[in-house]
Amino acid sequence: MDKRVLVVDDDRLIREMTRDALADEGFTVSIAASGAEALERLRDAGPFAVMVTDLSMRGMDGLQ
Repeated sequence: MDKRVLVVDDDRLIREMTRDALADEGFTVSIAASGAEALERLRDAGPFAVMVTDLSMRGMDGLQ
């Protein structure tokens, strides 16, 4: 089972708290501070099993 998760949030505290909670449950977590950074992570690391995104971010929202 692929346990890789990408967390995308422009709020550092939310991003880190989500990362820590998922890591405590055994997931391998990557983080990104923006939609553009998330796209870079996807290009570099390939697909993730799950992506958790903030719906309201500057530039590119979580749905985009």
